[in-house]
Amino acid sequence: MATSRSRGSALYVNEDGTAKVLRNVATPEPDAREIQVEVLYSGSNPADIAHAHLGITSTVMGYDFMGKVTKVEPNSAYRVGDLVAGYTPTGIGRPSKYGAHQPYLVAPENYTWRVPSDVPHAHAAVLSVIVCTAADALFNIFGFPLPGEQGPDGTRAGPLLIWGGSTSVGIAMMQLGRASGAHPIFVTASSKRHAMLKGLGATQCFDYSDTDVVYQIKRAVDDAKVGPILYAADCVGSPDNAEKVTAVASNQTKLVSTRGQRDGRFQMPFATKGNDITLRIPGTDNITKISAQPAQQAQLWKGLEWAVKNYGSGFMMPAVDVFEGTAEDALRRVNDVAEGRTFGKLVLKHPLA
Repeated sequence: MATSRSRGSALYVNEDGTAKVLRNVATPEPDAREIQVEVLYSGSNPADIAHAHLGITSTVMGYDFMGKVTKVEPNSAYRVGDLVAGYTPTGIGRPSKYGAHQPYLVAPENYTWRVPSDVPHAHAAVLSVIVCTAADALFNIFGFPLPGEQGPDGTRAGPLLIWGGSTSVGIAMMQLGRASGAHPIFVTASSKRHAMLKGLGATQCFDYSDTDVVYQIKRAVDDAKVGPILYAADCVGSPDNAEKVTAVASNQTKLVSTRGQRDGRFQMPFATKGNDITLRIPGTDNITKISAQPAQQAQLWKGLEWAVKNYGSGFMMPAVDVFEGTAEDALRRVNDVAEGRTFGKLVLKHPLA
């Protein structure tokens, strides 16, 4: 149910996957165990555009947000006026009330968190998706211990290879991995990012554009005398990069990629595992259902809680770009993110003109 119209604009994806701007959008009403939030900032992710290929259309775009609580249930843990951040569910049939790129949204209460006073509001708007994606890879798929915890006897949190270390998920994975005791951490990125990445936890960096980069990594692993790469993450999500990752890997290596790969050894991490998700397999009319995994959701959420608690000391996003302007210009910037033409995280300040 929608009872009023909001000032400001929303970014919307049509049924055919094209995007447009909506004006004077309806203010959505929360259902049970949901809260209504006035969006102050929304974070952009490649998924905002890319998820149309998975059948997630006819809806307001965006998942990450930070804002002010405007409506709650009587038994809610929140109160009107609380500052919160979080993300919203995905899947075919996703209602527009969950879209982050609009003046007001509705979010499941268990997908939100209070924003501490020492976390900048714009930064809070970009953390949930990338940190939870990285945490799913590390703590659920790889089986790393959470920061401050001990893993099972004999568990080695490394050697770890992150291909695409300057991507947002790569940066999050590097810092969470370091906090979990991963060592060594080998990273590929443009050479101009190497100094920054070493400061965030990389043990050794390699330029992905070098023609012999695979050989360089193999030699570094041999020189370090740490055994084979046991964990490898393709954080770019392209087939070419995935092939290079497998060229470095051994038959012992656990592999993840931020996008589905033909090589069945790769698993794809998800930012949320708290609800069933229905998606269309790209390039087909086939629909697949991914069942909720509450225990894994709890584990990845602990990773997010650690990042929020330690923001500015043990964890940070080094580049957050705040956009303020028209919705049309914002849509162009969101497209740039989807096409990989940006570094760091883009944040939209609301309301959009």
